[in-house]
Amino acid sequence: MNPCPDCRKKLTRVARGPFQRMAYRRIYACPCGRSRIAEPRPLYSLVARCPKCSRTVLRRRHERDRIDPILRNPFRLLQMLLGGNLYHCQSCRLQFHDLRSRSGDQESDSDVEVESESTRSTR
Repeated sequence: MNPCPDCRKKLTRVARGPFQRMAYRRIYACPCGRSRIAEPRPLYSLVARCPKCSRTVLRRRHERDRIDPILRNPFRLLQMLLGGNLYHCQSCRLQFHDLRSRSGDQESDSDVEVESESTRSTR
């Protein structure tokens, strides 16, 4: 994290309240008490993101992997019941359901891989 813009000291993380937890991933404060910097949570995205690390590099799974943890909360359960895809984050190894699709460049890459595998099997 960057130092305090006023005194140039190292910022420290502070506790968040219940409503701040929904809006911010982290909140940093300066020891001198003049600065407070909040890192917003990317809530409104058009593409699927990992809820833990916010990365968009995801793999789509057809069934749950029993080794890696799966995110279970009411919001994700609702997305699963509405037909959301099961995604797996490669960096933090978390599985979760999401109604949104992956970013456009990932989908085209995975489609190419599926086509090449199907053409190999017919030869």
